[in-house]
Amino acid sequence: MNHSDVLADRNVVALAKRIVDSYQRVVGERLVDVLDDTPDVQIARAVYELPAVVLSHDGAVDPTFTFANLAGQKLFDYSWDEFLKLRSHQSAEPEHRSNRAEMLERAASEGYISDYSGIRISGSGRRFEIQDAIIWNVFDAQGNKVGQAAVFDQWEFLGD
Repeated sequence: MNHSDVLADRNVVALAKRIVDSYQRVVGERLVDVLDDTPDVQIARAVYELPAVVLSHDGAVDPTFTFANLAGQKLFDYSWDEFLKLRSHQSAEPEHRSNRAEMLERAASEGYISDYSGIRISGSGRRFEIQDAIIWNVFDAQGNKVGQAAVFDQWEFLGD
């Protein structure tokens, strides 16, 4: 799916809005600089084009990614369609998955965390450490938890 197709998808627009609304509700800050009456499609575009990486996954026991903005697609070396087929645990190497799971559990119980750092691996095998990520619970319009999201703008590529 290309950039225009992603933002033309009503489900993507609705999810981006849930990500933004949940961030403001849980973290108490705005994820993107938009006005309260900004149309949802413009909010989705702002999140999708944000220079910081924004990712989300669903609420399954073994969650699958549901959203990856352009910065996330570039960093992780996956297209939109590839990301949406990826189990989120696959973004970490096996030896780093328990750290990742502990962080997600902590965010789930506390609502959000703002101090996560961890090693990830891209689709092309490039390793990097994300730093100071914020991870929060994502809720639907009825207040049901439907997944989690993360945002970060600091990472360092690791040597091979």
